[in-house]
Amino acid sequence: MEIILAENHGFCYGVKRAVEMANEAAEGKGKSYTLGPIIHNPQVVGRLESKGVSPIQEVADIDEGTMIIRSHGVGPAIYEEAEEKGITYCRCYMSSCKKSTTRCEVCHRRWDDFGDFGRKKPS
Repeated sequence: MEIILAENHGFCYGVKRAVEMANEAAEGKGKSYTLGPIIHNPQVVGRLESKGVSPIQEVADIDEGTMIIRSHGVGPAIYEEAEEKGITYCRCYMSSCKKSTTRCEVCHRRWDDFGDFGRKKPS
């Protein structure tokens, strides 16, 4: 069987940037964590873990160190919780994901302002 690689393959810009930032965090002082797997690639997650960057499931799992936000971003409640606990965080999300998150936040606020008569508010 012949395997032909595409001319352009590998990580997209945002994922590549997130992995690079996690590698930099591994070389820094203190513990570093990723909120969930930084990307959906177990080999990369395992390599980072061997360098001391441990995945966690929620902010409550840590009390100190640096929390790395994965490439797809998280909602504002996660940032608020980290700030309340005094946890330093590093935003590694892709700009396209940030734009989508911002649009969703705007739509949610508009729903609060105007509502949609006859329909239940989404949770």
